[in-house]
Amino acid sequence: MSGEWIKMRIDLMEDPAVMQMADKLDVREEAVVGYCHALWSWVSRQCHADSVTGVTLVSLGRRINLPGFPELMCDVGWLEYDDSGELPVIRIPNFERHLSQSAKKRANSALRQSKRRASVTQPSRTERDTSVTREEKRREEKNIHTHTQQAIGFEDQWKQWVEYRFQDTGKRMGEVQQDATLMELTRRGPDKAKRDIAFSILKEAKSILDSDNDFSKRNGTKAQPAEALDL
Repeated sequence: MSGEWIKMRIDLMEDPAVMQMADKLDVREEAVVGYCHALWSWVSRQCHADSVTGVTLVSLGRRINLPGFPELMCDVGWLEYDDSGELPVIRIPNFERHLSQSAKKRANSALRQSKRRASVTQPSRTERDTSVTREEKRREEKNIHTHTQQAIGFEDQWKQWVEYRFQDTGKRMGEVQQDATLMELTRRGPDKAKRDIAFSILKEAKSILDSDNDFSKRNGTKAQPAEALDL
């Protein structure tokens, strides 16, 4: 019937049993695989359990157009033959696993599942990286916005300081660092916070300086950082 099929391994030509039969027949392994296909196809059509009764190895060899081939399959353990009874019996080891209808159903089910998994589009590495980058950017923007709201009276100057530090170090200020810096600037008051931020950017400082301690106006006295954290 159209559409019938049997299971065969893709590496069958490399099986030692196939190589052994090829040596005895003096043919290539591809030819042995072809005769195996012919024999197993016959078994799939004629065998409804794990054996066929009333068929000899000779008649089976004649059926697949290679006399002696079924005997070779017996030698490698792929067929079993018993002619001790009234009728000869050919048994097929592992028939239930490979050639039965239930085996075909299992194989079809596995194939459908494989196709279903393959049809689910997986995000590419670029897409995943882009997604991660966007998420990080959203977190950074949320973090900056939250802390800017806390910089009451010196919001614009705070944004300038955060951007200056990013341009200087290549990374955003950590949340703990922003909290500590804002706490100190808030303590100083909005007007002084504005002056100190502008002064620190002018001096290319790594932390907020005290603009009242301008060492350039004090005969070499070095300005002292107003915060201890420099993360």
